[in-house]
Amino acid sequence: MVAMDLRTLCRDGIFRAADAAAAGIDGSELRRLRTSGECHRLLRGWYSVERPVDDATGHRLRTTALVRHLGRVCPSHHSLLILRGLPTLKADLACVHLTRLADTASRHRTGAVIRPQVDGPVTLAQAIVQTGQLNGPLDALVAADAALHRALVTADDIERAVARFTRHPHSAAVRQILALADARTESPGETLLRRIMLDGGLHVTPQHPVQDGSVTWRADFVVDGTMVLVEFDGLVRYAGADDLVAEKRREDRLRALGYELVRVSGPTSSTPSAFCARSVRPSPGPGALRSAGSAHVAAPSTRHTVCWAHEGELGEQPGTPEWYAGCSPARVSPPWPRRSPARGRPGCRRCARCRRRGAPGPG
Repeated sequence: MVAMDLRTLCRDGIFRAADAAAAGIDGSELRRLRTSGECHRLLRGWYSVERPVDDATGHRLRTTALVRHLGRVCPSHHSLLILRGLPTLKADLACVHLTRLADTASRHRTGAVIRPQVDGPVTLAQAIVQTGQLNGPLDALVAADAALHRALVTADDIERAVARFTRHPHSAAVRQILALADARTESPGETLLRRIMLDGGLHVTPQHPVQDGSVTWRADFVVDGTMVLVEFDGLVRYAGADDLVAEKRREDRLRALGYELVRVSGPTSSTPSAFCARSVRPSPGPGALRSAGSAHVAAPSTRHTVCWAHEGELGEQPGTPEWYAGCSPARVSPPWPRRSPARGRPGCRRCARCRRRGAPGPG
């Protein structure tokens, strides 16, 4: 029997060893098919014809197998999100999460957690909240943005789900971050970038339309009240050279219309305030903003009036262009070699933070 014949035994891409035996495929034949790659073992007694090419695919197939194997359970937490094709960040895809439909007992088994009954089958909005409580609020925000964008849930659905789990751990943090969910965000990278900019004090609007004659361009974000557009460049944004040329022409047109374009090609390890100060910083002109990349150093700002003694709090290395770009004159000047009594670190009298902490001035 070949893989095409095995598919006749499958439902949702998986089949039981017992069904294969009833069709004339004994244990030795099943082992041969596994060796040849025509089927793949998911858990004891359950197989799939589809090859788990990544962790998400394997998690989806194992979740389906466990739901059918155990009965009276439904997928929950990030397992339901994976089944619906929603993104996750920190979820442990080696563990399947299920919820009982008619029992209040919980159970742990290898590779699975079975939780007590909720109110019937877990809804997608409830799974988003559960994911935030289990894996962190950002996981909930990424999933909520994607679900809202695809019209799988509504804002009212999420509000009801948050109210349902009010007494659960971490519910306050999840409720706070889900209030920021926005259906206009189109990818997890855009969700994370929007969160970083909000934490850094920048108010942005997603999917900003720019009218260019009869053509309407869209930018990932616009910084409210400015002509600064922020674009997130994902790894698969450009399928070929034609896409790259078209994007370059679009960028030239946006600049010709007076817009400034800031591109972010991936996640940043900087703190939100340092990232926003480095990427979009007030320039000498009133109300204008400009980008600060590796080849451009922005004008000095009074946003961070600290000396090099406190540089570690900003997430930048002393002496780099980014460090000097965010300095006030007091911070650029070398501090006096004194020790701050509060922190045991060099300090200066002109640095606002050193003054607050009682650091001595020049001797």
